[in-house]
Amino acid sequence: MLIILTSLLSGCIESSEKVPCVEGLSTTELFSDPENSTIANIRLADLDDNGIEEIFSTYPLDGKVIRALCDGGECVENEFNENLTAPVRTHIVDIDGDGLKDLIVSDIGILPPI
Repeated sequence: MLIILTSLLSGCIESSEKVPCVEGLSTTELFSDPENSTIANIRLADLDDNGIEEIFSTYPLDGKVIRALCDGGECVENEFNENLTAPVRTHIVDIDGDGLKDLIVSDIGILPPI
């Protein structure tokens, strides 16, 4: 399960009529994880340049990276698992200088037994 914690002053710094100032900590479950996999690393980035940041998370025990596209409270997941054994870190940067953001994944190869 991926839960997003909002800041203590969510909406209070740049308050608008649409988003009222809410004090305190609140949580939102964006999508559930039925297999109870461990999420190791989370990054936010607008990889497709549509103005909405996607959520990238690694699942080292399952050998995959998930990209969650969230809009209007609903999320759609895309799975990347090509030749990954235990992905633990991601970074998003334009590595080849073409002006497009690239997803870099660090895969440690094996995990010690639990």
